[in-house]
Amino acid sequence: MRPNRLIRALQYLGLIAVVGVFTLPTFWMVLGVFKRNVEHRARPPVLIPSDPFGAAADTIRFAFEGSPVPIGHVFLNSVVVASATAIVTLAVGVTAAYSFARFRTGGTSLPFFILTLRMAPPIAVGLPFFLVFRQLGLLDSQLGLVIAYTTINLPLVIWLLRSFFRELDPSMEEAALVDGASRWQALRFIALPLAVPAIASTGLLAFIFSWNEFFFATLLTSNEGRTIPALLPLFLPRSISAGQPLGASFLIAALSAVPMIILVLFLQRYLIKGLSLGAAKE
Repeated sequence: MRPNRLIRALQYLGLIAVVGVFTLPTFWMVLGVFKRNVEHRARPPVLIPSDPFGAAADTIRFAFEGSPVPIGHVFLNSVVVASATAIVTLAVGVTAAYSFARFRTGGTSLPFFILTLRMAPPIAVGLPFFLVFRQLGLLDSQLGLVIAYTTINLPLVIWLLRSFFRELDPSMEEAALVDGASRWQALRFIALPLAVPAIASTGLLAFIFSWNEFFFATLLTSNEGRTIPALLPLFLPRSISAGQPLGASFLIAALSAVPMIILVLFLQRYLIKGLSLGAAKE
């Protein structure tokens, strides 16, 4: 075999291995919905369930009838909380990022300091959030989660949009200012239309991060305010009785993951754009 063919074969093998590593958990999650309990505990693992449709029907029936909160209500909570977080985060983040980029507010250190707040582990701020929200009566509410998620996502959104505004040529805004426009009008009618792709990308990231968030969802909600990730612990094997379908936890995980997988597949162009915004040179 020629060296270049050997290298190409190794590249394909490496690519197959990487794809396998990332798709195996998703395959196992979907397969778990179609297994009986005995097949979940079987060694070696069962790859072809004996009664997939019957097991799936029992799992779906148990999950929808056994959930302490209607799954439709939980799903709606996730949509409302993630959408509201993305909107509020963008409303605050756009103006803050524009200020950092055009006026260098806070010098060069303040934007990086804000970004470091995003690096704090959730457990470090979880207890303060819990105590304050308990005093304000915001526990187990959509508003409480929106405030918590906005606080977490805002530093990253500001950092990404600041990088975009710094790359944006200010000459058009300066020309508008010379013609008598105010700074707000320059932002509203010139900078914002040019920043729509970046705003859409960062908004999509904020939506996905809020949808997938687990720690605050379980800490700050208990019943009516639960989102999809917070529903999963109620269906883990240690939380259900013997004989009840173990596939229910796989079903909840799939209900949480499938909308995001579809969203990313259709909007991957904007997502890649958003992930590359932070790579702008300082």
